[in-house]
Amino acid sequence: MRRMSLIILIFCLLLGPVLIQKMNIQPVKCAPDIYQGDLNLTGNNVTTIEGRFDINGSITIEGNATLILNDAILNFTPGGYSFSLQNPLNGTPRLKATNTSIIGAISCRQYDNGSLTFSNCSISSALYLYDETNAEIYDLQTPRLISVRENSSALIVNSTIGKLALVMYSANSSINSLSPGPFDYWSFWDNCSVVIDVGGSAPNVTLIQTDVQEWEISLQASSYSEIDSSTLQKIHTNYGHAIGTNSIISEIELYYTSIVTLTNCTYDATNLYNDAKINVYWILDVHVIDLFNQDVPNANVSVTFSNTSIAGSQLTGMDGWAKLTLMEKVKNATGDYPVGAYTVEATYSIHSNSTHVDMTGNQQVDLKLTGFVIPEFTSLIVPSFIAIATLLGAIFNKRRLIKT
Repeated sequence: MRRMSLIILIFCLLLGPVLIQKMNIQPVKCAPDIYQGDLNLTGNNVTTIEGRFDINGSITIEGNATLILNDAILNFTPGGYSFSLQNPLNGTPRLKATNTSIIGAISCRQYDNGSLTFSNCSISSALYLYDETNAEIYDLQTPRLISVRENSSALIVNSTIGKLALVMYSANSSINSLSPGPFDYWSFWDNCSVVIDVGGSAPNVTLIQTDVQEWEISLQASSYSEIDSSTLQKIHTNYGHAIGTNSIISEIELYYTSIVTLTNCTYDATNLYNDAKINVYWILDVHVIDLFNQDVPNANVSVTFSNTSIAGSQLTGMDGWAKLTLMEKVKNATGDYPVGAYTVEATYSIHSNSTHVDMTGNQQVDLKLTGFVIPEFTSLIVPSFIAIATLLGAIFNKRRLIKT
């Protein structure tokens, strides 16, 4: 009997899967438990989640409550649910996540004075830090956005961020050479000379050994920023003013009375609303030369609009070059308004020459003052001619004396 039972067991182990496949029998999988509705943590509640936790709702942490995620997968089922810290009520709502993945939420928003700590985590949704949120982020991987705004602070270490947005309110900044890539160390306040107006705010962001793949600058409530030699995915303003030079910008989105002034910058998409506008400028380099293609210093280069009013003027340097910044167009919600062709004229004493140029990009022109040789060249060449003539005269007279 035991021998027969053993034979049957071996037969089932060997041929059972084959028979199941032939009969198209699928194994039954039990659906995991899904938490139904919103999870609200309040008061001094301390809740720990480990392993997989599926929720068909939102999570809020309020008052002095704490949520601890340890070796967890926090999965929000489809339906537009979010994850937030808010309403401290004389406490500090906290989130502490270690070795955790947060997936499926439409957003993670942290308000007031919330405290947020990530260590070796990943987030599939955007993360927004408002008010005075304090975030310490270590070894975080997120392909989406981290937006740090108002008086929030964020220390981000050894992480990879899809896009990092800095949002200022009534604050001034100077942003130089900011581009995607890894940062050994970078501080917004230190590297960008941030000055906050009375009642204004600006986030305090520090990066250490962190890779930022895209940058966004947002100017709110009369903020002002000078941006030079940078590569930004987006500039966004409400009432703000930005001056960009020598930069590459993928998208510009402006509202109300915002103004962005660009010089030698390229941009792709623009979304302009209300009375917002973009002023587009380019660089015109003018080289003034004489009859022998020599540089003419101290020549006056003047540029006029089509109505003959002066657009700008400058004297050439010792190398004969003058550099002027000229507007191509004004762009607003209703369309583009080009300035049109400029007249460029170079003058030295009574000598002059002119040409027309359209500033649809950086331009370079040469203006030759025909019939003119710079005085410095004349003062050198005339004595040489006199010396040569004197020498030739002496040789000629010597030959005449020999013949006689």
